[in-house]
Amino acid sequence: RRVDKNYADGVQIYNDILIHMPRLKKFTFSINTVAIIEKKKIRLSSNEDIENSFIGRGYGQVSSYVFSQQMKNIGHCHVYSLPYQFEHFFGLNNSFHFQDGIFDKVRRLTMNDIACPFEHQFFKLTSHYFPFIKELTIYNSRPQKDKEHSSTLIIFPHLILLDLVESHADYAEQFLLTKNTHLPCLLDLCITYESLTILTNNFITDPTRLNCTQIFELNDQKTSEETVGDKMYFMQEGIVDIIKSEGEVLTTLSDGSYFGEICLLTRVKRVASVRCVTYCNLYSLDAAQFETILGSYLIICFFLYSNFPIDH
Repeated sequence: RRVDKNYADGVQIYNDILIHMPRLKKFTFSINTVAIIEKKKIRLSSNEDIENSFIGRGYGQVSSYVFSQQMKNIGHCHVYSLPYQFEHFFGLNNSFHFQDGIFDKVRRLTMNDIACPFEHQFFKLTSHYFPFIKELTIYNSRPQKDKEHSSTLIIFPHLILLDLVESHADYAEQFLLTKNTHLPCLLDLCITYESLTILTNNFITDPTRLNCTQIFELNDQKTSEETVGDKMYFMQEGIVDIIKSEGEVLTTLSDGSYFGEICLLTRVKRVASVRCVTYCNLYSLDAAQFETILGSYLIICFFLYSNFPIDH
């Protein structure tokens, strides 16, 4: 972050750093600069200015993208060496040009744009050029405009963590509806309660339409007898057996069933185990989520708490 100064460029980096390292053989870098103009009148460099400043100084191949919001006197510049060698890519915005090859080293991606929304096609390109990301954080309060152009399914095959806390509710719809995006490995979701209620229509949307489900394989044991229940499960698809410790099958559940609600409410130990007979896709709720939802349905809440008192 720089106040009343231009972006860091090739000339400055060379004069301030590289000229003092005559034995340096290779310089790999990724530099983000946020420039804030408060008092001085400074013309912020263009993307062409930035890239030209690295020519003829031994940097090798360099790429950059620049975003300036003149009305707010603020700008952002990201310049980096190619091929990109870092696990974290910070500040991807709509000024980025998808022409620098595949960013196959990146595992954590942060997207931030204060002026324009991220549209479905931009995420489609992102999934192609950043194919191995495991963590994605989005900062964007702008609603999407081109929802009618979102017919192509996007796949983030390795994404484990998705953070939408600082983003418009449209991005919850973009990523969590299975008709828009496929997230087969998603484990951690950070989202505001407001966005979640909008997405689920106050939690009455069919959970089979959502990506925040869990997938288990054949013979996986989902819950175990004598463990304390901390979640309940809704079955999107698949078959599970409810079994006793000696292997006796008490009952079999399939699509649309649910289990674990009694132990979730009472915090007592489970009296049976649950084992997947086929591949299963499950939607889970923990105690905090369950109680939050019940807060919207006071009659049901009173009935459940009267029959299954909870120790707080």
